[in-house]
Amino acid sequence: MTLMVGVCLLFTSVLLTNDQTADEMAIRETMKKSVDALNKHDVKAHLTTLTKDYENWTGSRKGLKAREEYFTERWKWDKNVKYNVVEEIGIIFVSPDVAIYKAHCESTGLVEKDGTPRQKNEWLGAWILVKKSGEWLIAAFFSS
Repeated sequence: MTLMVGVCLLFTSVLLTNDQTADEMAIRETMKKSVDALNKHDVKAHLTTLTKDYENWTGSRKGLKAREEYFTERWKWDKNVKYNVVEEIGIIFVSPDVAIYKAHCESTGLVEKDGTPRQKNEWLGAWILVKKSGEWLIAAFFSS
């Protein structure tokens, strides 16, 4: 499974069907909704874009409650952080109901817990999305 995901991350050109084109639009909308919610520091809206068993890239925070606690705590001191998708790299369909969204992103307005400003953080992100009841939701996230 890990090898399959790795290979899919390398190859982004896939012949799209009409259903895939509509799904790509829906995936982009889910991603936009998620990023917009994070930038507004609206954790409740952000959680609506995630699956119930959402997992972060380290596996240290699993589920919606852990995600909510993480951002609620972080935003107490990191009040001006903003996330931006600089460039979409692509969407790969692993199956009709599982896709990987890849993008070059940046985080700005970052500070340490003591208030010391941090420089802009640029990173590559990969989100695993699953289609549940006709809606695309984020199941996992990886970054480097």
